[in-house]
Amino acid sequence: MLFLDILKLQAVLIMLMLVGLVCKKTGIIDNHSRKGLINFCLDVIIPCNVIKAGMTKLDPDIARSGMLTLICGFVVLILTVIANRFLFRKTTDDHRRIMQYCMVASMSGFFGNPIAEALFGAEGIILVSLFLISVRVAVWSMGNVYYVKEKMSLGQLIKKAMINPPMIGTFIGLLFMATGWQLPALLMQPISQLSACTSPVIMVVVGTFLADLDFRKGWDRDTLEVTLFRLILLPLLAWGTGLLLGLRGPGLTIAVFMTGTPAGSTAMIYAERYGSDTEFATRCVAMTTLFSLVTMPLWCYFVR
Repeated sequence: MLFLDILKLQAVLIMLMLVGLVCKKTGIIDNHSRKGLINFCLDVIIPCNVIKAGMTKLDPDIARSGMLTLICGFVVLILTVIANRFLFRKTTDDHRRIMQYCMVASMSGFFGNPIAEALFGAEGIILVSLFLISVRVAVWSMGNVYYVKEKMSLGQLIKKAMINPPMIGTFIGLLFMATGWQLPALLMQPISQLSACTSPVIMVVVGTFLADLDFRKGWDRDTLEVTLFRLILLPLLAWGTGLLLGLRGPGLTIAVFMTGTPAGSTAMIYAERYGSDTEFATRCVAMTTLFSLVTMPLWCYFVR
């Protein structure tokens, strides 16, 4: 049943990307309107998504497992950022930035709640919400750092990483999660509705990039290297980290599964915004998504 659930989610992801592909091929979405969609995703929809995620209420009975899951996520993130300084040195600067970003950013937000709920019910949703804090910090901070080409001081890098709409939304979401505060229903409803657009709109945008992609170039060394690290080695790192921290049961399964999801679809969104190699970023996302059809169900089977 789990295998089928994961395949269904992946099928939905592919169909949404196909919608974007068709829209780009037929001219419904052109390069100019795509840039508008990208800005709308980064500056409006995604901040609403992370604020809504912060409204999750913690159950005291699973607080310990949740905290270990949260710590595991940040330890894996820190180790990945450190490893990024030594990886991918045999490629171009443009490719290396994208590969480094693909290492820290994943599609775990898309797969998180549905799979966690199917496996562990309400407990799984809470554990995923906690684990995704580290993922969101990585996506909306390191994205701005890795893709910036010009030399910047440490203070400028920190400002670039932390002062942007998605990260501000993350801080607000963390505040709500820590305090248990809730927004008035009048404000919460539009935020929730915008949040529900996150996966569909991002996947449609990804599909528009696929329309411009030459799949004959998909098997280059750099893309395969990212696929190996993203889908095999990083989940192994999460598994070992979780075991060392004493994480077991649902928390360990979720940590490994979330770490082993495909490269984040925001890779090409940032590439487009900062004038990087959008075609290569798209290949990385497409290839990791393709191979994840095999690796994600296997990770759940072995770790659960």
